Amino acid sequence: NKAIMEEMEKIHQQVQESMVFENRYTQYTMETLRVGWEQLLTSINRTINEVENQILTRDSKGITQEQLNEFRGSFNHFDKSRTGRLNADEFKSSLISLGYSIGKDRQGEIDFQRIL
Repeated sequence: NKAIMEEMEKIHQQVQESMVFENRYTQYTMETLRVGWEQLLTSINRTINEVENQILTRDSKGITQEQLNEFRGSFNHFDKSRTGRLNADEFKSSLISLGYSIGKDRQGEIDFQRIL
């Protein structure tokens, strides 16, 4: 939690003031811990936002939790890169699975760009 990070910052400051700049017992520096902590907080906030958005979507659209889970599962099937977004190839695959006919020729590419 935040109190632990603050305590670690104080200890780090004392260590620096004592002119100790390396710790052969760990590969982690205070900077890597700070970055990791910020990434964790960002990830938690994104997850909270996603859950809140799912709840709002479900409630506003009359979608059941079961339907929302099915949508999420389908999306995750195509989100091969696990970014939470579909890249062009993933999106194209999802459209094909829905029955869109997107050829591999120039016309297919034009059709796909029009859909985007």
